[in-house]
Amino acid sequence: MPQPAPATPTTTPRPAHEPVAAPPAREAEQPAPAAEPPAPEKAAPPAPAKAAGSARGNREFLTLPASDYVIEVAHGANAADFAALRTSLQPTRGQLYELHLRRDNGDWWLLVWGSFDSVDAARGARAELPADAAINAGWPRRIGALQAEARRVSPNQD
Repeated sequence: MPQPAPATPTTTPRPAHEPVAAPPAREAEQPAPAAEPPAPEKAAPPAPAKAAGSARGNREFLTLPASDYVIEVAHGANAADFAALRTSLQPTRGQLYELHLRRDNGDWWLLVWGSFDSVDAARGARAELPADAAINAGWPRRIGALQAEARRVSPNQD
């Protein structure tokens, strides 16, 4: 029995040496004429940006959910001691908070990081902090307890 002949293509392939025509230029691809700069108006002052390594304070901390957790990163009698630490941390998530509290009738400062929805999440996040940072704490703290302490120092910041 004879074999059927192979099917021939219905389109003829274009030879490799035949140039392909470029599509017609569209209006959007044409360079736009230079726009005139707008007339100068009274410039608004730029919004203050948080400096790298800055931290939020008691007022912002009091808005966090009391049931969440933060990591206490450092504590001390002088908030200025946290400047280098804040700069070295640069957490990829969460926020640093510098809390002004009272201890032994004197000022006491905490640098905390968060917030985290559970104590386990806070413990797990601790590993994200740089190992070479001068962290003198590192344990989870419930936000509600710290908020109560912060309100004693700043009762009108609710």
